[in-house]
Amino acid sequence: MHPTAILISLISTAIAADVGATGDLSSLDAGLQGTVTVKDSDTLEISGYTLEDASAPALYWWGHNEEDDIESGYRINNEQVTETADDETIDVALDAGYSADDFVYVSLWCERLSANFGTAKLEGSDGDASSTSGGSGGDEASETDSADEASETGDQGSGAGKTGAASAGALAAAAAFAAYMV
Repeated sequence: MHPTAILISLISTAIAADVGATGDLSSLDAGLQGTVTVKDSDTLEISGYTLEDASAPALYWWGHNEEDDIESGYRINNEQVTETADDETIDVALDAGYSADDFVYVSLWCERLSANFGTAKLEGSDGDASSTSGGSGGDEASETDSADEASETGDQGSGAGKTGAASAGALAAAAAFAAYMV
């Protein structure tokens, strides 16, 4: 694998969205509103979902990692958005070959018109882009809470919800690799 590809892979892993990461949709068109939450690696939940106009010809949910470059992103759900909504809670299945691990931003995007209807940045509780490999905060309370949740649910090995140590490690590895390549 090319060294640049390895570096990009390490950084992308460190910035992907965690279970529980959340963000508010900016309303750029059609009265879009809502709060996007990563429910699990294969599902987003949008609460308070409002869409006043769903008449765009090819409206889909997209994921991307660059705030101002949606076109470098990808469709994350194969179901075209064709219906309006008024303060609903919906689940968006990530059924287009991507998981919540793959993106930080979620947008409602018209593929035919290249028009953004609104974007949410998925962030952890500390306001930083969340990380699947390490959680969002790095504080001891979140590590304890995650351990308690894991023991209550019986899920001991997923790695989701742990502290930021793993993501910090991934970023440190990426930085060391970049320094080595220079």
